[in-house]
Amino acid sequence: MKKILLLLGLLLVLGLAYLYLGKAESKKLQEVSGIDLSDRAFAVEKEKDIHKIVITTKTHPKYTIIKQDDDSWMFNEYFKADRHVMMRLLEALTKIDIKYIPPEPSQKTIAKNMARTGIEVQVYDKTGNKLRDFIVGSNANDERSTFFKVKGKDKAYAMYFPYSEGSLRTRFVYDLMDLRDKYILEEDISAIQSVEVIYPKQAKHSFLLEKKEKDWSVQPLHADIEPSKKQLNNQSIEDFLSVFKLIPSENIETHNPRIDSINSVTPFMSIKITNTEGVVKSLKLRPMNDFLDEDQNTTSVDEVHIVERFFVETNWRDSYLLQKRHILGALRPYNYFYRD
Repeated sequence: MKKILLLLGLLLVLGLAYLYLGKAESKKLQEVSGIDLSDRAFAVEKEKDIHKIVITTKTHPKYTIIKQDDDSWMFNEYFKADRHVMMRLLEALTKIDIKYIPPEPSQKTIAKNMARTGIEVQVYDKTGNKLRDFIVGSNANDERSTFFKVKGKDKAYAMYFPYSEGSLRTRFVYDLMDLRDKYILEEDISAIQSVEVIYPKQAKHSFLLEKKEKDWSVQPLHADIEPSKKQLNNQSIEDFLSVFKLIPSENIETHNPRIDSINSVTPFMSIKITNTEGVVKSLKLRPMNDFLDEDQNTTSVDEVHIVERFFVETNWRDSYLLQKRHILGALRPYNYFYRD
């Protein structure tokens, strides 16, 4: 009976040790036991410690992703990173775990594949201290785990995401456009000084919405349209401005081979937003329908019910595809802002 209890106790100790080895607590175990566990240092214990991520592959550009003061992420100094992509990436960096250790005969094959297609991932804290440096290899045959190896170490481990099945490799491989933020505008409404809207094909609907001290004014931009004497509808102004708080795109079209030709066509609508610091953001909207049907030529805001998407040209040299529902509240004529 005592032998059985001893065996059960030993199994329990081994089981607990296995759990510890696959978790962030392995560092403490290493200090206590003297066992070298540095070849399994993959997951970062605290997400808040991650400040810079460098991803290097043989098939994609090198990405250096740095956390900003507002908790957003910029990569390669110029581009804002997609928040959904970053959520998946940070999950992979903090919540992955060891599923099993591949047998010795498989280790050589895994190492060869890593040398050919491996993805190096380096993680740094805000002081520049390197937290992690590992290679992401191919997926296991069952596609439920991915091989990882700490750079400079010999042994690879099969890693997985305990909360879902599937490849971890896809969380580290991105084309430039996949990694880029898809939002066209994220404006602080309280910082907007003016919004100029021009309808080139129906100029009578054009207007300038401008803040003067604490009050808003709306003026027509067509010489034949007299300023309205009706009372301004402040709720209409608020509803109009709220659209610019967040405008997501469906896709970035900057590298669309037809985009130069598309952007050479007279736009349906132009929007110029100026903030209190004088920063100007301009959008030019062109209905996709007009390019799919040669007989279609959207000219008026009264016709936008037939439009589903717009091509959007910006003054920061990017172009986007935008679903109408995300900007519908801004497709307004001059008289919209006055009470009947």
